Formats: sequence, C-alpha cells, structure tokens
Amino acid sequence: MPEENEEEREEEETEAEGAESETGGGSIVQESGEGGVVYTFTFPKGRDVRYVFLSLAQVLNEALFVMSPDGISLKAIDSSKVSLVLLNIPSTALEEVNITDTVKVGVLFDTIKKLAKRIRAKDKVDIGVDKGRNRFLMIIYYGSKGRESGMYRKFYLPIVDVAQEEIPEPKIDYPVRIRMSMDAFKDALTMAEDISDAVTFTADPESFTIRASGEGGRYYEVQYQSTDESFQEFSVSEKQEASYSLDYIMNMNRQMAPICEYITIEFATNKPIKLTYEFASGSLTYYVAPRSL
Repeated sequence: MPEENEEEREEEETEAEGAESETGGGSIVQESGEGGVVYTFTFPKGRDVRYVFLSLAQVLNEALFVMSPDGISLKAIDSSKVSLVLLNIPSTALEEVNITDTVKVGVLFDTIKKLAKRIRAKDKVDIGVDKGRNRFLMIIYYGSKGRESGMYRKFYLPIVDVAQEEIPEPKIDYPVRIRMSMDAFKDALTMAEDISDAVTFTADPESFTIRASGEGGRYYEVQYQSTDESFQEFSVSEKQEASYSLDYIMNMNRQMAPICEYITIEFATNKPIKLTYEFASGSLTYYVAPRSL
C-alpha cells in the first residue's frame, strides 16, 4: 500500500469554522441530545475518511450525501462543470452500520476539509447524521480500538440545502481501459505538471504514452509498453488520444494516492476521461471533460 502522508501524524490545530465540537471519554450512546435519532457508519480506519473527504474538497464546494442501509453514496458536478464525481461506500465494507432508512445530507466541504485533517490513519471514525439536532455528525475515536479507547472527539456540522439536480453518468463504451500502479501514474503526472497545465494521453494496443508541452519549447513524454509491470490490466482496441486539464486530475490524484494501490484509466478521443480509485472502504469515480488537442 502507498506510504502514509506525513500530515496524518499531525493534528490540525485550527477549529473548523461552523462546527460544534465535543471531547470526551468513556462510551458514547448513539442517541441525539435533542431526543432524535442518530444514524452512523463506522470506518475501521480513519485514513479512508481523511483522504476521501480531502479529495472531494479539492473539486467540490458542496454536495449531497445519500445515506442508507446499503451504504453512503454521492454524485456531484464541480461548479465549473468540468468534472463529475461519484462516490460509493457499501455498508458491507464498514465495521458497523446503524441506519434504518434513507436520508440525504447536504454538506459544505470547506468545513469538512478542516475536520478531515484531524483524522489519523489508525483512528476509527463514525460519520452520519443526528436527526434531532439536524446536523451532520463526525466522531473521531483516538487509536484503533474505536469506542473501546474511551477517548473521542465529536463534531456537528450544519446541514445545508443543496440543489438536487438530475446528474446522468456518461454512457461511453471506452476503447481504452488501463489499470495502472498509482505510484507510476502519480510520478508521470508530477513530471508533466512541471511542464504544462494540460496533459495528453495516447494509447494503442502496444503502448500508453503521457506527454505535456509547455512554453519555450519545453516538452515531456513517457511511454509504457503494454507488458510493463506497472499495469495490472491493459486493454486497448484501437489508437485513442485526448488532452485534459492537469490541475483537475492532480487535485484528485494527490489526495487519493495514499489509499489506492492502483488506478483504472479509461478514455477515448475527444471524450471525458474516467478515473476509478478503489480503496479499502469503497470506490470513487472521477470524470474530467476533454480539452482541445
């Protein structure tokens, strides 16, 4: 698995604006202080919550979580309408699920980002909703023992109204599907980022090429053969080429890299790229619109 980010060992000192917090010891009874119902999902390791929330905060200002006995999902377009994010965390991947119906919870990611920075890799985390308080809920348990540790920090965030627009997922039969080592993909994009704000992907049945062109004749290119050890899967039916905003891809990639060993890359000429990040608790699918070649 990718190495832990150094930030995981540091706790953010600044209080999250707009969040009500509570620190305590002993056990937590999942009942609202206002007499309502509390729904929670328990993540066995905090690193997934930390990096998923940080990645969403890179591209979204606000979004609507759908919480149900089946798990947690999200579908949202960024404000510039360049990218689409789909998050799926099935209940079967979580340690404990305490919910009996379906609720939709609107959140602001600027506040959640500040809370996510507090989460360490071995912390257990509850997220959910306190219906009595009408608040989004996050509980961070210190260490891997969860509630048994006796120490926790609980945060309540206001639930916001988010427009519920119908967001169709692109229906594209991609001729390129490559499952690649995250480390290799991240390194290639980092080099391209030094050259340009756009990246071009070219794939044919024998190879995959990543390149970037910048001012003053600067140019970067790396090519992988289909048999390269970086690939877990390599399927290309015919040659395809497309360019994308490097900023959009890197904003998501930097945050998801610590929890993903591989990334699945799907694209076609002049079509959105589809990046799928699989992590211990679920998956995140990220579409980015193409740029002109």
